[in-house]
Amino acid sequence: MEHNDYESFMEKLLKNHASYILITCDEPESDGRMNVNMSHEGDSYLVSYLINTAQAMIDEKIDGDISESSSNLRLVK
Repeated sequence: MEHNDYESFMEKLLKNHASYILITCDEPESDGRMNVNMSHEGDSYLVSYLINTAQAMIDEKIDGDISESSSNLRLVK
């Protein structure tokens, strides 16, 4: 994303939302490493709530996918 596009995107986020979180990652390098970036604006408690809620939703989706894909597989923590 070009710098001007990025700035325009960020301005729209701030104009239309009380808070935002943007997480991006590049394609993996040959050694498997990935460059991951996160930016956020808004109240820190709200940002934390959004991240935790999103993580819980993703975990539920993963758990559902695992149980649907094979009843013989069990997740061991």
